[in-house]
Amino acid sequence: MNFEKEVGYRIRKIRKSEGITLKELSSRAGITKSALSQIERGIITPSIVTFKSILDALGVSFSEFFEKEDKESFFVLRKSDYKYLDKEDIDLLLLTPFGSNKSFDILRIRIPPSTSTRVESPHDGEESGIVLRGAVYFYFGKKKLKIKRGETYLFYPDKPHFFENRSKNKPVVLLHIVSPPNIDVF
Repeated sequence: MNFEKEVGYRIRKIRKSEGITLKELSSRAGITKSALSQIERGIITPSIVTFKSILDALGVSFSEFFEKEDKESFFVLRKSDYKYLDKEDIDLLLLTPFGSNKSFDILRIRIPPSTSTRVESPHDGEESGIVLRGAVYFYFGKKKLKIKRGETYLFYPDKPHFFENRSKNKPVVLLHIVSPPNIDVF
């Protein structure tokens, strides 16, 4: 992430965590709503004076703003922060921070009727999850298992594997955890 985007991201993150609207912060900082929006999106870089006004309006010092977040930080992702990942017909929603220093990814996977994920080659790690809606067939090497709504699974991905929705009219929804993080699994 470039500097402008990082500064904008942090301003937006602090603003939202404090429950402050874009309009309210722009008014407090003495800048236009449009300018603040562009700063938060990393389109423009604020002057030092404007940046100081924004931090003052947020009640944050320069040093607090630039403190590094460590591994023990607490994250809350709002729905607006989720990342949709484009994987052909499969709807993947990343529910953990993208690119942060973490040991796993959590994904919501929606598999349309009569569709399967691609066959994944063996790799290191663990994968686990729960079927939230429907029933899915799980292929693991030469084994095939049906996993129903409310059932969980855990496997070591040391064999080719994939999921299949055999339903003709209902999508299957999984909450899937991958460790180590690997959003390319589907």
